[in-house]
Amino acid sequence: MCGNGIRCVAKVLYETDPALRRSPLRIETGAGVLECAIDAIDGEVRSVAVQMGRPRLTRSEIPLAPGGTERVVRTAIAASGRPFQFTGVSMGNPHAVIFVDDPGANLREFAETFGPTLEHAPTFPHRTNVEFARIRDGQIDLVVWERGCGITLACGTGACATVVAACLEERSIPGREVAVNLPGGTLHITVAPDYAGVRMRGPARSVFRSELDLSTLASGIR
Repeated sequence: MCGNGIRCVAKVLYETDPALRRSPLRIETGAGVLECAIDAIDGEVRSVAVQMGRPRLTRSEIPLAPGGTERVVRTAIAASGRPFQFTGVSMGNPHAVIFVDDPGANLREFAETFGPTLEHAPTFPHRTNVEFARIRDGQIDLVVWERGCGITLACGTGACATVVAACLEERSIPGREVAVNLPGGTLHITVAPDYAGVRMRGPARSVFRSELDLSTLASGIR
């Protein structure tokens, strides 16, 4: 499941299929059926708010090794000889969220330097996404080392996991919408007061349109 991708899918469905021009749209994903509220003007979708489901917070749910029913908050871990503390969250995929309190530290350099090692650390049997985050004026600046991809411009599930982690670490308050600033733009995340769900709100914009003739690929499809 891709948090940013589902907003794009919701936009295309709403704008191209009259039968689906409604709000909310319910879309089935590998992480379950997610509800998308559409904000549109004259039939053009401007933003989509997605109910991202319940964050998984225990060691076995994330998962971590060893498993268990405990939450993982400010837990020690090291990468390339440097100590960190991470909070573990799953949004259908695993995340290790690390808050960097040094205002002069470069979050992207941290992600590029330590993300590959942390992704493959033995603590994470399915590998993990790694978030390097900083609280600034009530907002969160975030760079994500995405599992299997590396540095990405934005990660919707990563933004959700980071705000959940901020609440668990008492850096933020559940129930309040938080702006998360990623290299590719800003998402707005709200964690339910009882941690029963996470709402992600963000823009959706058409970049290009193309057509694919599947018959030209028939020989390569098995």
